[in-house]
Amino acid sequence: QFVQVERAGQAPAALGAIYGGRDRGSIAAPLGATQLIRADVVYIASLGCAAADITENLTGKIAVINRGTCTFAIKTLNAQAKGAVAVLIVNSDATTFPIRMGGDGTGINIPASMINKASGAFLTGLAAGSYQISMGFDTAPRLGEFSGGRGATDTLFGLYVAQAGVYPIRM
Repeated sequence: QFVQVERAGQAPAALGAIYGGRDRGSIAAPLGATQLIRADVVYIASLGCAAADITENLTGKIAVINRGTCTFAIKTLNAQAKGAVAVLIVNSDATTFPIRMGGDGTGINIPASMINKASGAFLTGLAAGSYQISMGFDTAPRLGEFSGGRGATDTLFGLYVAQAGVYPIRM
């Protein structure tokens, strides 16, 4: 999936590293192929480990919550209970990429993704209400996906570049 920032008068800007919940074992509800979520963003000051700790109004908004202390599922369920339409969890380690947010996703009906720490810092540095986040299913062609633990595989791909500087794939 993709996650991008939209600000008035500016071109949409994709966030850095993200990991969306569309594979087996992820806690989040997957985004459908035509589903697009565009909403205001609310940064949760607490870690979101108890619904009572979330004092912000999340109705119809995307919650941005820092990673830590409790499970991804608890954070997502608490934000959902407060009316969030999606959740972005900010990775706590600046040196690692976002991961699949596993756990018991029973009752979670909204999408959730993890973003890297730099993207989280970027979002929290923007003035509240000055931007929206769009989340959707990424329809770009894929060369391959994680095999789900079935071992390593070698795959060779041919690539034809018809014109220098114009590449038919996204890395």
